[in-house]
Amino acid sequence: VFVDGILYSIEEKEVSKPDTKKSIIDGSWAFSTDAPDGTHTGKVIIKDNGGVFSGSIAESVDSRQSEVKNIKLDGSKLTFSFVTDVEGCQVPVDVSVTIEKSNFYGSMTVGSFGTFPFKGTKDPK
Repeated sequence: VFVDGILYSIEEKEVSKPDTKKSIIDGSWAFSTDAPDGTHTGKVIIKDNGGVFSGSIAESVDSRQSEVKNIKLDGSKLTFSFVTDVEGCQVPVDVSVTIEKSNFYGSMTVGSFGTFPFKGTKDPK
């Protein structure tokens, strides 16, 4: 471009775009856990909104959903918590799993009831 007889060159700079790649935990996961009263199954859904996670969890038996909170992903280690109803009492549950491709395995601690194995598989999209 010439301005007042002087040639100026204009360079286009690449504008950085926000990272829209979703994390490995984004999506719906089928889970199972073995407790003293039997095997429990259900779905946990985690959404990645630019590194801010939200989610819900529901057992297959009653489909009652609970909000998943304190979702943290550190490498392949995922932790989160939720509150469930056990015989009319609100009980905190802490989950800690390791993700390997489309599977996770680890444990869930259900208040004073104990710690139980917790595993899951990501639902295909």
